[in-house]
Amino acid sequence: MHAYLEPGPRAQHYPMNSPMSSPLPSVSPTTLGARTGARASDRDPFPPGVARELEANECTAYRSLFEVGSALFGDTAFEVESGDGVTAFVSPLVRKPGVFNRVLGLGLAAPPRAADLVGLAEHFRRAGCVPAFELPPPQLDTAAAEALRALRMRRVATAAVLQRRLDRESARTGRERPDNLQVLKARGEACRAAATICAEVFGMPATVLSVLEALQDQPGWQLWLALLDGQPAGAALSHTHGARCWFGWAATLPACRGRGVKGALDEVRMAAAEAAGCTLISSDTATGTPAAPDHSLRSLLRSGFTATYLRGTYLQQVPVGRP
Repeated sequence: MHAYLEPGPRAQHYPMNSPMSSPLPSVSPTTLGARTGARASDRDPFPPGVARELEANECTAYRSLFEVGSALFGDTAFEVESGDGVTAFVSPLVRKPGVFNRVLGLGLAAPPRAADLVGLAEHFRRAGCVPAFELPPPQLDTAAAEALRALRMRRVATAAVLQRRLDRESARTGRERPDNLQVLKARGEACRAAATICAEVFGMPATVLSVLEALQDQPGWQLWLALLDGQPAGAALSHTHGARCWFGWAATLPACRGRGVKGALDEVRMAAAEAAGCTLISSDTATGTPAAPDHSLRSLLRSGFTATYLRGTYLQQVPVGRP
């Protein structure tokens, strides 16, 4: 993947547990359930209360991530704006939309107003960034849909938002780990190795590598490094805040895929969350396609996560070279 994702018609969004998944304009609820066992679909009753809880958990993690970025590179480099349950994360230093330049919380309290969507898009334009709006599809009314079309915002990906409720029994899944696979809570050189894997697999610039590496000194953050035969094979992040934990940035090196790395990272992070007293873990990942099922989604489901609802990513389509 290219270090920067330049805005344009072919720009891609990758949910934070699926760096190599292809964008999906829409998802078939029937095939999602048949393919993964996940129950969430575009036609299922949308759970607004649970969705607000899960997205607030994700917002807490990203707000902390941006605070680290702003401490390293300045407030205008990593900016967070929020109000009425909607949070915009803007980073002119990281041009990849959908990872750092994104809006969470839209449509969770009520269908988003057209004026709000236009205002958000203008805010990103002034910062020189291409916005990505994360929106549960059932929450779009006619006026909002028309506003998205006028803004040239197209649904380019669909993610499943997942949750895992923890107690002493349910946190144990019994998934086996190969003897040659080890997962460490990364510090020092191991932390740099973990941050490097996450940045490289997700196509992030050196700026983000610095932010990820600095997380080892931040309250609530954990970086995890998976080793196969003693060599770095994968990495992931988790963020704990009170009784809540968020999973993200799960990344496996291409040569090490299909060898249980993601499952081991999921299980170790889940055990750590339980030990920290967490009662809820949330995450999101691409839904995949019948031809290319999403391995992160399958791994999370095997670890007892439930796909609670689907969330579409609407990305603004602009000519190449123009912010």
